[in-house]
Amino acid sequence: MSEALAADRNENGDVAEELADVILRVLDSARTYQLDVPAALVRKMAKNKLRAYRHGWKKY
Repeated sequence: MSEALAADRNENGDVAEELADVILRVLDSARTYQLDVPAALVRKMAKNKLRAYRHGWKKY
């Protein structure tokens, strides 16, 4: 994730490729621990609906 943020901040990298790396690592870890990522995403999206958008409109 830090590489994706650096690519965005410095505007000299492929942010999409770095984010793809993050997704691949997350899904690999989920498989290792036998986690139900789709169900967790649905729960998290419902929880986030109750929160202020981006905690004060910060970019990140």
